[in-house]
Amino acid sequence: MRVPAQRLSAMAVGALALLGAVPYAAVSAHAAVPNDADTELIIDSSSANGVTHGVSGVWPGSLQTVLIGGRPDLIEFDVSHIPTAGTPLTLMSLVTAPAGQELTVGRTYSTTDSPAPTANFTGYSTCYSSTFRFDELTFTEGRVTNAQIEFSANCGGPLHGLLRYHATVPLPAGAPTGVQLTGAPGVPVGSVAPISFKRGDALVSNPGSGVDGAVVAKEPAEDYRSPVQTWSPLGNRLFYYNDKGLYAARPDGSEPVLVRNGGLSEIPPEAAISPDGSTVVVADPFVSVYPTDGSAATSNADFQIQIQVPELTATLSDRIQFEHPRFLPDGSLLLTVAHSTGDHPSPDRSLYRYANGAAKRLIADANWGTPSPDGSRIAFVRTDSAGVHQLFVVGADGTSGLTQLTHGADDVSEPSWSPDGKLLAYSDAAYREVVEINAATGAPVGSIPNATSPVWTPPIIDSHVIREWGSDRVSTAVAASQLNFAAHGDAGDPRRVTAGAVVLSRSDTFADALGGSALAVRKNAPLLITDPARLDPAVKAEIGRVLAPGGTVYLLGGTAALSPAVASALSAYHVVRLSGETRYDTAVQIAKQISPNPRTVMVASGDNYPDALAAGAVGEPVLLTSGATMPKETAAYLNALNPDRSAANGTAIVTIGGPGDTALVAAYKGGKLPKWPSTVTRTKLAGNDRYATALMVAQTFFTSNTDVALATGGTWPDALSGGAMVGHRGGPLLLTDPAGISPALLSYLRSQSASLFALHLLGGPAALPNTIANQAAGVIGVPGHVVIDGFTPGGKYPFAAKTPDAADTERPGPSTHAVPMTQ
Repeated sequence: MRVPAQRLSAMAVGALALLGAVPYAAVSAHAAVPNDADTELIIDSSSANGVTHGVSGVWPGSLQTVLIGGRPDLIEFDVSHIPTAGTPLTLMSLVTAPAGQELTVGRTYSTTDSPAPTANFTGYSTCYSSTFRFDELTFTEGRVTNAQIEFSANCGGPLHGLLRYHATVPLPAGAPTGVQLTGAPGVPVGSVAPISFKRGDALVSNPGSGVDGAVVAKEPAEDYRSPVQTWSPLGNRLFYYNDKGLYAARPDGSEPVLVRNGGLSEIPPEAAISPDGSTVVVADPFVSVYPTDGSAATSNADFQIQIQVPELTATLSDRIQFEHPRFLPDGSLLLTVAHSTGDHPSPDRSLYRYANGAAKRLIADANWGTPSPDGSRIAFVRTDSAGVHQLFVVGADGTSGLTQLTHGADDVSEPSWSPDGKLLAYSDAAYREVVEINAATGAPVGSIPNATSPVWTPPIIDSHVIREWGSDRVSTAVAASQLNFAAHGDAGDPRRVTAGAVVLSRSDTFADALGGSALAVRKNAPLLITDPARLDPAVKAEIGRVLAPGGTVYLLGGTAALSPAVASALSAYHVVRLSGETRYDTAVQIAKQISPNPRTVMVASGDNYPDALAAGAVGEPVLLTSGATMPKETAAYLNALNPDRSAANGTAIVTIGGPGDTALVAAYKGGKLPKWPSTVTRTKLAGNDRYATALMVAQTFFTSNTDVALATGGTWPDALSGGAMVGHRGGPLLLTDPAGISPALLSYLRSQSASLFALHLLGGPAALPNTIANQAAGVIGVPGHVVIDGFTPGGKYPFAAKTPDAADTERPGPSTHAVPMTQ
């Protein structure tokens, strides 16, 4: 059995490094007993060998008897009471050098030698056709003090394994796992950075200090599928799959959220998370896409992507399957495409880049494509001339800088980059060992025994609870504008966008502004408020900051709502007044400005504010009712629509809250919508109270958000401007009682944590006390990694190329809560 040189450096030389490591100094008080020391044994074998399958571990000498002795021409070893699922195993072997020779490090001894080595596994059967290779062998005063021995045998089936032994400095129980250890010249054993991996039937997260980390997920005994793992970009959620489905949990395995139910495939699917944390892509072996927040966990909808591969002309005998999805930083997807035909059932594999609906081949004859964190390089696996799977690195173009990093006799797979792009980890198939190497040179830097499926853990990026507020309602609206919009002409602002317009409403009542949030979202505009009689100086200054002269300012309401003096103060801009005789008519005029052919309209009460404001963040037209009564202006607008969303010009009808829904149904049944067909379905989003209704809007229209906003349900000004602000960022407006966040809302916020970077509290402590901030902080991120009030307007978001959504396209319509109009 031959082992690649670089793996031996990490394993064999690294074993010596382990023994002199400073982190293990505390165990040196345990006196070493000659020929009775801690031993590591790893066995990988066929289940048909009649001996054992997959035994591995590190055992203290006080529990097991370890005898290794002999002289330079003869070695015998006896490791007793090895724990197994059945009878404890005993390994006994004798290796003798040919006559007149000494045992040599690096040489393999087999049954063709004379005398032939033997291996016996007590309690089972005698093994034959044995071979032994000494990777390390040290004698001190006539006894073996250090050995690393690879062995193989036929015990009714193939068996091979690795024995590490050192007689002078015992290892602590459980080591090595994932802590960097030094002692030998620059070659550690253990992980050089936080990492997760599979060990046995469990996922182990971030081991350290010489012991395993948290067991995040454990494979059920009856399930032959293996858990898989991937991390959210924020580093606060580990995604894994078992027979129950795909889950996202905190790094310690707590608070699991079901992302997708089980039964996706009999093949263990692989998952990748988009750079903004919002989407998980699963290849099983077709490609499906799900939101990371679990909103599609139990849906029967088809989330499969139809990917065309032009280079592969499929015939009836062709089979194309997708494997190993990985996102590049720009949001495109790297996939291994396995192609087989009836004549060639063994698939050919190549790497493809999928973007904008098309897949293009990037690297031929390649598997396990994994981009570096900055996207400049791609690690992949390719078979060499000897048929061994080796690890390569190439530039992002698929051709430049091609470098082969491994050259040994063991197959490698499952490459993973360290967060800084300097290191790579991979699985070594021969011994189920994770090996870590320098990504530029291939030099070994660490190893983790009895481990597979490495995934380096990204550093946890702090989540934020940000309070958006000012000294009054006017300045709070200005603060919301400053979060989203750069100064006009400032093309160098990396995280804020240029405003497309400004929406202006009165500051003393909500009547004309209820449809204004949606207009602001759609027009890529801040929503500001001012005194009806005059333009507030702070508002004028903010308009001058975000909007160049000649830009459009929408005034909501007639001259009684915003006086001619306000319009006159805006003479440098193009002023568009949207008004009607009533608040209902004004809402209609706003709706027409948003879209002449809307795909979705929202119907909510205009006599109160909560339902309409929650709806406004969606960015679709909001039509108003007079409580449970349908105004004639609203009915006329609705009657002109085709309420069949499936039609080319159809519009989905969504009611927000009980009064709006009651008004629509009564109008339909009362003949006020005569052009509507006899069979009409609307989406009804009506909770038990205003808080539950706002949550239903969020659950229906928003998934896997980077931002959400939370406002008091007791007043309207903060929710008005804040709803426009967060809708522009692609997130929902949520309402809460200032006395505390409801369990249902806390659960929703927790489900968003894989992508949620910022929760915006709208208003000062008088509106939302600090207890609300603390409640929210407890669920949106990892404890110790949530910052309350520490983010400035225009501050850097963690996601590559992430800027607030401009909301220039219509949002997807609702797919749940459909109710016939007759009910």
